[in-house]
Amino acid sequence: MNRFHRSGMAIVAVCTLLSFAISAALAQTPDDIAKKGKLVVGMLVDAPPFGTTDKNLEPDGFDADLAKRLAKFLGVAIEIVPLTPPTRIPALTSGRIDILVASFAVTPERARQVWFTNPYNALDMVLLAPKSRPIRSASDLAGLKIGTTRGSLHEALITKLAPQTSQIIRFDDDATAYQALLAKQVDTLGIAGALAAEVMKANPAADLETKILLQRTPVSMAIRRGETELLRWLNSTIFAMKNNGELDELHRKWLDSPSPDLPSF
Repeated sequence: MNRFHRSGMAIVAVCTLLSFAISAALAQTPDDIAKKGKLVVGMLVDAPPFGTTDKNLEPDGFDADLAKRLAKFLGVAIEIVPLTPPTRIPALTSGRIDILVASFAVTPERARQVWFTNPYNALDMVLLAPKSRPIRSASDLAGLKIGTTRGSLHEALITKLAPQTSQIIRFDDDATAYQALLAKQVDTLGIAGALAAEVMKANPAADLETKILLQRTPVSMAIRRGETELLRWLNSTIFAMKNNGELDELHRKWLDSPSPDLPSF
C-alpha cells in the first residue's frame, strides 16, 4: 500500500509540475506580444453592436474597435478570432488567443478560471418578448419556454429566476437564440439590452419589447491567470481611455449614448 501511495503521490506531483509548466509557457507580458508582432483577441461576432461583422464579413463593433486600439498602442497587428459564449474561456486558457474582449461579465465562477481587468463597458440583461405577452414579474414566466445563450450571464440569471414549471432552452450563440424567438420556438428570451434593441429595430413586424431588467452588469476583458504585467498594462490602458474620452467616443459611436459610470477593482 505504501508503494502504491508513493507512486500515486509521484504522479500527482508530475501532473502539478506539468500544469505549472503549461501555465508558464502560455503566460505573456506586453513586451512578449510586442515581440511577437501580433495581438490575438477573442470576440463574439453575433452580438451587435458590441460584436458583429462588416460588409466584408470582418469582425466589427464596439469590442472590435477597442481591440484594434489595444493593438495600435502595442504597435502590433491585430487578429480577431470569432468565438461563441461557451468557447470564450477554453480559447483563452488553451492559448489560442491572448485576451478576451467579448462583452464578458465578471462572476466569481469565471474569476476562478481567468483574470479580469477593470470594466470597460456595462450591459443590461433583459427579457425580450412580444408585446402581446404579459410578463411583468418572474411569476409570469410559469409554463413558458425561455430562451438563453449557453455560457452567458443571462443564462445564470434566468436559471435562478425561472419558476419550476418554465422550460429553459439553451442555444450556443445569440444569433440562434433570437432567431428562435422570432420563429416563436420560445416565448421569451434572455438577451443583452443593446442587442435586444438591434433585434427590435431589424424586426419591427415581430412587435417585440423588453419586459424585465434582469441585471445591469459591467463587462471586462479577460486574460490567463498569472499574467500580472499584462493585467497592469490593460488596466492602465482602460484608465487612460476613460480619462482621454476614447471609451466615451466608442460608446457614442456604437450605442449612441455616453459611456456609463464604471467601477474599478
